[in-house]
Amino acid sequence: MTKTRIPTRKGMASDKRQALQICAEALRQAAERRLPRPLERKILKMIEAKEALTDAEHEQLVTLVDVAQEQSLQKVKAQVALELLHKAYPDLKGKPWRASASGSMKK
Repeated sequence: MTKTRIPTRKGMASDKRQALQICAEALRQAAERRLPRPLERKILKMIEAKEALTDAEHEQLVTLVDVAQEQSLQKVKAQVALELLHKAYPDLKGKPWRASASGSMKK
């Protein structure tokens, strides 16, 4: 019969710390994520020429803007979650996100 290892208090604390660290890193990556520059340029170019777009191009622009807005929302959520995580656990590795005076978020 195989014995099941029961984690000690120290082992559980270590597992929790590791889980929090992984979560913080995933949030940091999400907070730093950007659209690829060529895609940003394409969206801007299409917006500037929106009067001349075909119906298909207009539909593509709407889709691209929806994706960009969703990514921006997820980025802000990750920034806020990371800041809250670091307030609750200030000894986590890495720097939290902080709002700058201009209102934008930065590391």
